Amino acid sequence: MCGEALSVRSESVLQLDTKRANIEKSFIYPPRYYIYMNIGSEKGKMKKQVVAILIVLVVISGLLTVNVLSEEAYKPIIQAVTVSPTEIVNGGVVTFTVTAKSNAPVKCVGYKEGDTNCTEGTCCSNVGEELWKCEWTREISEWAPAATYTYSHIYVINEGELRSDEWPYSISFNVGHSVPTRPKGEGFGGDNISLCDAIVISLENATVTDFLNATNMTTVQVSNFKGYKGENTLRVQWSFSNRSLDVYLNETTGNIVGIGEKTALTPTPAPASTPAPASEPKTWHFVDRFEDSKNMRTPSFTIKGDRWRINYIVNPLEGLTDDSTFKAYVYPDINETAFNIGSLWCMLKQCAGTKEISKGNADYYIDVKAAYNRWELEVEDFY
Repeated sequence: MCGEALSVRSESVLQLDTKRANIEKSFIYPPRYYIYMNIGSEKGKMKKQVVAILIVLVVISGLLTVNVLSEEAYKPIIQAVTVSPTEIVNGGVVTFTVTAKSNAPVKCVGYKEGDTNCTEGTCCSNVGEELWKCEWTREISEWAPAATYTYSHIYVINEGELRSDEWPYSISFNVGHSVPTRPKGEGFGGDNISLCDAIVISLENATVTDFLNATNMTTVQVSNFKGYKGENTLRVQWSFSNRSLDVYLNETTGNIVGIGEKTALTPTPAPASTPAPASEPKTWHFVDRFEDSKNMRTPSFTIKGDRWRINYIVNPLEGLTDDSTFKAYVYPDINETAFNIGSLWCMLKQCAGTKEISKGNADYYIDVKAAYNRWELEVEDFY
């Protein structure tokens, strides 16, 4: 019927004007049936009254095919990676944010080379067309070592189980420790820093850390030293064998005003004496054993010999190796102001070994600071 004049005929309209009965050929109708009902006329004139129009769609092809397209997920692409804050002092929380493009929802983040597992606590949300933002946090212990912590090999996984390429850059944040402010009136008068403050400040100096790394069992003493370079100072003296390192700090500001290292002359050996009769050979003896998964100050124990040792094992909790921290400090059980005579650390890994202590013949205890691990200590005495 397309392109042809359409005539509508009925017994009641035999005298319809041809011009009105014919539809002009210039109109092109779509392929449908148009049905008109109740058409009437009066004295050669058509009076149309449309009671109902029923439109029946006829598909010329005879078949309507609807194709439902099913879109497949493609590999996500990381757009940006950030960490905030970049400086942590005395512990805190850092937040990692990863933005990725993916047509399928992104479900998690990982940061281990070649791995396909998700980081626990990841939270991902849609922030735009095929754009996703994932965040996870890490709590930094106040006991965490001062250092720069770096993350790399970061990737995301979407719900199509497709893993993105690893982000080609590393992100990092710094962990540090501040010296606590002493209330007025404490220390060596007025606003002066305390003895403990002086030790902590000196430990932040590279010369001191180099000296400690080069020695084994170093002892420390703090004293009031007047008139050094015209200033009232505290002297922190680190000593080992015949070597010592003196650090001078302004007793009010805490600023280091001088550092000096000294090496004492080797003493003249005493004349050889007649050897004493051979005694029973010394051997190792079990003293005590401690284990836990958190901080502990151990009960006091007695060392008879002139040296002893600590056998230790530190096992990070499953999945928390990157958060595991362990520090143990050895103190003589004299008073609360005694300085430690040795320490051992195990950070972000599994550890097992032995730490020897060259001072004995006294009562001692061990102060353990631990997080996200299970640890065991065994004390043995040599006599």
